[in-house]
Amino acid sequence: MLVWRMEFEDQNIPKYVYANDLYGEVLGLDFVKKNIILYSDLLNTAYPDDEGKNSMGALLQNFGKATTDLSFNFFNQLVKHQNLKTKESVYLDHFTSIEKRYPDGSLKVVGGYIINITDSYKMSKHNIELQLENIKLARAERLAIKSGKVMVWFLD
Repeated sequence: MLVWRMEFEDQNIPKYVYANDLYGEVLGLDFVKKNIILYSDLLNTAYPDDEGKNSMGALLQNFGKATTDLSFNFFNQLVKHQNLKTKESVYLDHFTSIEKRYPDGSLKVVGGYIINITDSYKMSKHNIELQLENIKLARAERLAIKSGKVMVWFLD
């Protein structure tokens, strides 16, 4: 489990992410000090495809919503990240809680935890591919049985 915390300063932009060692390892981030990562480095972990950019954008939009909606917390926010050292995709499920606000309602302290679901996510996608292949094979088998002695093939 990746654990993190951010303190927002001027302009609602945090400078650092306080995180456990696993956080840096999974995302391939270097700590500037013990358990401190630059917020700007975290933003660079969005996977460089549409899925990664869109999921990171949705996460950042939720931070914006939390600024205006005082009761807003967000959970189960799936983001496709990239480990900056290995360049591999990493699927992380973000759970975020607003811990403190400034008197005007803006964010002061935000924290949460993240679950690395990369293996289960990739396995789920692979299972869907296998299910689709099974449907094609079952269709071919039904055609072969109906046709008798005729060879049946299909081109994908």
